[in-house]
Amino acid sequence: LVVLITGGYFAIRSNQVKNEIKNQIISRMENAIDRGIFIGKVKNYSLSSITLSDFKVFKNRSLLDKDQIFEAEEIIVNYDLDFLSALKREVPLSVEDITLIKPRMTLIRDSQGTFDFMEKFNLSTISLFTIKGVNVKEGNLDYIDYQTTKENGLLTSLKQLNGYFYLAELPKVEFSCSAKREEDDSPLLLEGYFFTGKVDYVLDFTFKDAEIAHFQYYFVQDEILKVKKGLFDSNLRLANDLDGIPGKVNWQGKVSVKDVNLYSDLLDNLEINQVYGSAIFNSQEISIESITAIYQNSPFSLQGDLTYADKFRYNIKVKSDNFKLSDLVEEAKKYLSLSADFYLEGSSNLEIEVIGLENNFQVNGKLSAKEGNIGGYDFLNLSAGFNYDSGGIYLKEIEAEVAGGLIKGTGGVNLSKELPEYTFSFDFSRFDTQSDLLKPLVSNYLKSGLLSGKVDLKGIIAEGEETSSSSFNLLL
Repeated sequence: LVVLITGGYFAIRSNQVKNEIKNQIISRMENAIDRGIFIGKVKNYSLSSITLSDFKVFKNRSLLDKDQIFEAEEIIVNYDLDFLSALKREVPLSVEDITLIKPRMTLIRDSQGTFDFMEKFNLSTISLFTIKGVNVKEGNLDYIDYQTTKENGLLTSLKQLNGYFYLAELPKVEFSCSAKREEDDSPLLLEGYFFTGKVDYVLDFTFKDAEIAHFQYYFVQDEILKVKKGLFDSNLRLANDLDGIPGKVNWQGKVSVKDVNLYSDLLDNLEINQVYGSAIFNSQEISIESITAIYQNSPFSLQGDLTYADKFRYNIKVKSDNFKLSDLVEEAKKYLSLSADFYLEGSSNLEIEVIGLENNFQVNGKLSAKEGNIGGYDFLNLSAGFNYDSGGIYLKEIEAEVAGGLIKGTGGVNLSKELPEYTFSFDFSRFDTQSDLLKPLVSNYLKSGLLSGKVDLKGIIAEGEETSSSSFNLLL
């Protein structure tokens, strides 16, 4: 009996039997999924497992390289069967699990959120065998996602893909896997579940030091913010159809960013650099906990909320205790006809609130500075409030100590006109006629004394030129 068992064991491992098994596997798989199958050879075989090398799947049975859709260096199949009965095709193959060694494939999600995996392998018709699970070791995956804001889809290439897919409860598929992004070796973890034949899913993402410029198309509207560079960590859950509404996607979790540079076409090419901080995602709302960044040469902090349930809405608060007035000049030159050598220096406290609906926004703020210099003239205790929207820029409660006296004013620039119009009104009191500001103007008329009065300025700003009118009321 021992001799017979031993002889039978070696017999089933013979090349003849291996080739017969390989041919049977190819035939049964091709008939089951209507795809072309190639197997290099059967490396190992026993009553409980089989190892296939150089395994490939093609769109059809012509086995042309251009039609290849999947390959793996090896596939190890563990099963529970009566070998002789299975060989005679009297019972189906009952597979415990399959291990894919160094597989390579492309996975696509269309604009409706449907993955092409089932269609690619024609798995909706498969009845060859049941599989409890699939292990993946050292895989490579090219993932193309058309459900992002990137035109023509977003390609993410992964390497060192390791994971497990639990298939015993189909159509539900549970999985857990890890990988590294091909371009920068940033690690990621992905786990959750999805259903075959529909777009319902729950995915948990964990990223570490990932390049945000690549993944930004999942988070932001392209016309609102664009990222040039920077890294992010995340712990996010992405769920689709949790509320029974097909196509509704919810985000839950936290994202932290570091050394991010970004800009906005919507906000007149505004550039923000060295962004550090975190944001909380809750359904279709984003809460910015605390972010620090630099605008030109000025550091600031930012907090606020973004919502995108129906339309994109935002409420952002910006604060800086050391905002350079020279940086404000560069921004003001976009709207005012200021000379290239216009001079404004000093450090200020700045508070801004930005409220908006998609591309319709309003900015409210206030500014204060203990001291500074404008156009070569010193000032003290400057304060002002301002508003900005698509209609114009408006200044209110302007106040400063200049030339030994006090100046107060209001005004603004109307941007709704074809040519921007500006209107300013200033009241000044007790200006010293011997100050650096007034002496060059009145030295031929006034040798000493204090000057009070009012100045009204109106004009039109045209590119390359400016027309204006002024009125003065003086009190000596």
